[in-house]
Amino acid sequence: MPITRTFIAASIAGCTAFASAAQASETETRQTQTVACLSKMDNGTTWEQCRTMMFEPCAELELGSAPHLACLKSEKADWRVHLDANITKLNSSLSMDGAAQLTELLVSWNDYLGKKCSAVAESRKGAGQEAAYVGCEISEYAGVAAEFDTCLSGKSLQPYCKFQQ
Repeated sequence: MPITRTFIAASIAGCTAFASAAQASETETRQTQTVACLSKMDNGTTWEQCRTMMFEPCAELELGSAPHLACLKSEKADWRVHLDANITKLNSSLSMDGAAQLTELLVSWNDYLGKKCSAVAESRKGAGQEAAYVGCEISEYAGVAAEFDTCLSGKSLQPYCKFQQ
C-alpha cells in the first residue's frame, strides 16, 4: 500500500513538473514571437498584432476582474524575467562605456515607466485602473526587451549598444 501512495505522489509531482516546464516553454515561445513582432513593426507587423499576441493569455478574462489582474501580474513577472535576462546578457557583453550608458538609460526608463503607466491608469475608471497600469508595464517591458534583443543581435544603432572588443 505505501508503494502505491508513493508511486501516485511521484506521478503527480512528475506531471506537475512537466506541466510547469511546458507552461514556461509556451511563455518563452510567446515572448519570442512578441519580440519578433515588435521588432518588425516598421516592416510589416502592426501594434494591434503584437498587442494581441502579448496579452493573449489574459484575453478571455473579464477586464479588471481579480482573475484578469492576477493573469496580468503573472505575465508582468514573466516579462520582467525576460527583460532581466537580457540586461544580464547585455551587461556581460557591452563595453564599459556601453554598460554605463545602459545603466543611465535604465534609471531614466524606470522613472519614465512609472509616470507613463500612472497616466495610463488615471485615464481609466474603476476596476480597470490597476489592470491598465500593469498592462502598460507589460507593454513597456516587451518593447524594451525587443530593443535589447536587437542590440544583442548586433542590429541596434543605440549609443549604448557598444560591445567589448
